[in-house]
Amino acid sequence: MKRKLFSSILLIILISSLFSCMTYASAGNTQASMDAEAFLEFFQIDESILFDTVSNAIESERSINNFKYFRLIQGFSRYVNPTFSSQRYLVGEGEPGTSIGIMVYSIRNENIVVQNQLRIQTIGASGLFNRMLFFNNIGDNNVLIAVRKNNETIYKRFVVNRKAEETKQRLEVLDIRLFSL
Repeated sequence: MKRKLFSSILLIILISSLFSCMTYASAGNTQASMDAEAFLEFFQIDESILFDTVSNAIESERSINNFKYFRLIQGFSRYVNPTFSSQRYLVGEGEPGTSIGIMVYSIRNENIVVQNQLRIQTIGASGLFNRMLFFNNIGDNNVLIAVRKNNETIYKRFVVNRKAEETKQRLEVLDIRLFSL
């Protein structure tokens, strides 16, 4: 009986020490406890960019997704993107050591920024990057992507306009008649 108890305690200690090592090993790669102000300070971006109007400029998709040291392979096709989805998967590649920051936020009345998601990740030796973005709000979800390397920051802002599920359902059953018979 004592032997079983001792084995169980030893196993619990061993497992808990392994989990704490895994947690410490991954903590340096991303910073989740940062707020919007610290994010803008880290990337040296003026706060006014959060409120600028975004429009679909005539640029190629390749140009929109190019950040000099980093390129989104799967990202955005325009600066303003309508969608019914509550999420989008970003995939990219870049130079190792490049910091990629993504802030998803919305703007409430009286120009109050509500941060929904914020993440900074440093690209590792593989040069690969992937991140799932979540759009909590129906309406405009602003996405600020900032790339920093060698004290140089390049950033772009996108708007993902998430439509209500009811709108999708209405469009699916809409009967369009082009010609009257």
